[in-house]
This record gives sequence, C-alpha cells and structure tokens, in this order.
Amino acid sequence: MRTSRFSDGVRLTDAQRWPLALQTAAMLKDRLPRHWAHWLVEPVAEGYGGQPGELSEAAISEAVDRDDVAKDYESSVLDVDAVVAALSEQLEEAVAAGRGAAERLHESGMLKITEEHLVQQLLQTQDGRRPLPPPLARGAAAIVARQLLPRTG
Repeated sequence: MRTSRFSDGVRLTDAQRWPLALQTAAMLKDRLPRHWAHWLVEPVAEGYGGQPGELSEAAISEAVDRDDVAKDYESSVLDVDAVVAALSEQLEEAVAAGRGAAERLHESGMLKITEEHLVQQLLQTQDGRRPLPPPLARGAAAIVARQLLPRTG
C-alpha cells in the first residue's frame, strides 16, 4: 500500500490538480491517445532541433527507469487502467470540442483557423458546454490546428 501526504479530506485547486495531471500524463504517455502523448511529452525534442530518432539523456534515463515504474504500478492500490481510461476520455472530449469549434469557425466564414482562434473558442462557454481548463484548451487547439494544416508531400 502506498502512503500519501494528502488526507482524504484535502481538496486540491485546479492550479494544484493540473500539474499533477500533466505529470501523470507524462508518466503514462505510452498508454494515452497518441496525439495527446505527442503534445504532452514528445515536442520537447522538436522544440530544440532534435531528430525524431534521437533520444535525449532524459529519455534514455526514463527508459531505464520504466521497469521500476511498472513495478510501482503493479503494487499500487490505484487502478491505473481506470485512471488512464478516464484521462484519455477527457483528452479525447477536449479534441472533439476543438473540432466542433473549428467547424463553427469555418461555418462562420473564417478561412484560416489558427491554434489561437481555437484556444479562444475553447476557453469560452458555448452550446451549453463549460469552458475547457486552459491546459486542455491549449492541447486540444494544438492537436486540431495541426490536423487542419494542408497536407504537403
């Protein structure tokens, strides 16, 4: 059984929960929807000029530590599969909301829809839907904007 510093009665704010969720997503990236794992974790190499096949020292260290992580998962009282499923569902719902926002913008006559347009839409209440938390809005907007780019090649 894993002990926690938090008691059952402690409620975390969004500002406390989102960093934990993002850290969890980084650890579970191999089990999340691919485009979300890419947005949450993988762009680090892209942002610093790394090649897709290159592994940073951190990535190599992470790969070595995966056996320890897997053992932690097995001994955890937390149902990791349920956490991954719930997180994946929320992430995919955010992408669906992003696609809906892109469709509404397109129908309103906007020809070039950018990531920033989508973020603005996702942070607003629309169609009875609550606004997305900023990290989800930013991620969904990035994923949908990338999917809207014209295909070249």
